[in-house]
Amino acid sequence: MFKLLIYHILLTICIVVAVTSASFIAKTPQNSFNQPFHPTTKLSGSYAQSINGPGHVANIELNTNISSINPDSFEYVQNIQCGQDGIITLTLSNEAALHDILNWPSKVIILISDKWKCSGQSTTQFYLIGNQSIDKIKKQVNFTSEPCEVLKWIESYSFDLAWDQSIKPIKKQNKNLYLRDLDQQTKIDLDILFDSKTGSSSKPNFKFSIGQANISESLVCKNCFTKGSATIGLHVSGTLFNITNATISISGNLSINVDVSVSASVTIQKFSTPDIQIVEIPLTALNVPGLFNLGPALILVANAKVASSLTGILNTGGEISFNNFQFQASLIDKKTNVTGFDKPQIKSHKLSTDIKASVGISGTLKPQLALDLSVLNGLVQFKTGIQIESTLGITASIGNGTGCKKNNQLNLKSTLDGDLGFFVQSFKKPIFTFPSLDLGSLCL
Repeated sequence: MFKLLIYHILLTICIVVAVTSASFIAKTPQNSFNQPFHPTTKLSGSYAQSINGPGHVANIELNTNISSINPDSFEYVQNIQCGQDGIITLTLSNEAALHDILNWPSKVIILISDKWKCSGQSTTQFYLIGNQSIDKIKKQVNFTSEPCEVLKWIESYSFDLAWDQSIKPIKKQNKNLYLRDLDQQTKIDLDILFDSKTGSSSKPNFKFSIGQANISESLVCKNCFTKGSATIGLHVSGTLFNITNATISISGNLSINVDVSVSASVTIQKFSTPDIQIVEIPLTALNVPGLFNLGPALILVANAKVASSLTGILNTGGEISFNNFQFQASLIDKKTNVTGFDKPQIKSHKLSTDIKASVGISGTLKPQLALDLSVLNGLVQFKTGIQIESTLGITASIGNGTGCKKNNQLNLKSTLDGDLGFFVQSFKKPIFTFPSLDLGSLCL
């Protein structure tokens, strides 16, 4: 019923709503100059994130029940103009293509990408065109047009997003070809609260709790941040009312730095803080206006626990790094596969204290990469992603086996634990637990 409701809502939209930002450009297939200019029942488009090098590439294919065409798939389409009178004009540099148009059906769906700014709008638009008239001298063809309810004509669809390391530069063919100036990193940036100039947190000493007496100013994350990057892969396919396949893959590297500081002039009693969202960072959307939008966001949540009373000063922490990790999941049956999380690289930071009493403290950071996908303005919608929960723990023990010279000495041990979780819509699933990592110990 939900998908049916989406369909009826979208069916009333004649021109796809504009999206304000874009990060992909239309790709023209190599050696397409001599291809016949024929519409088919496969309406496809290929879009690249980067002009000059590696980047994400998106491919979308709509199987239509009447003839359809994407002019951007042909090198010889030099210009597209949309007149106020509803006339759409294509300028072609191939005379054979002009002749091909004479054999077109009386009604054809045409996809006009946002780069042509049809009717002044920077969004992909669909029209039904016909009644063609050809001007051989100007090498132009004019069509009458009407806005197209494109979902009415779709039988099935597929959407693919992948990282392409070997993508060739997209060359500007003529002055009419609109290329975006993309001075941005093409990978997904996983930096949260990280200052690249100092190599430390851009928000030092943030509080683990809010409004709790003797706690807010005493227990802080002295130097907490994440840094790294990732690439995204997505595949979604199906019919108008049924998603038959949906998978996601995330590859990259990530480092999490957690340094906890306790400075208490009075005794802190046992307490536990709720999850506190420290920051949410919307990232540059991967999208082609009117066709698909992938809105990534980075979210950082923190909480803390003190298991027993504490008076004194404590500083400890460490860094955990996952290099070349890979995560794959099915959004339909929730099956997952991960690599690269089982052997993290650890860097421990100095444990220092003048605490005179027993202590049990833990501080938890939960960085989350959230992805919000929409295809054709809501035909397909998913909210999915991964969350890494890292917990820095400080525990105290006394007696034999602590490693201290005297049995009555208090041993403070600092450890780092964590797990990886996957979520899609409201479904959440823990999929991997990291081995407990010893960051060091201190005898008091």
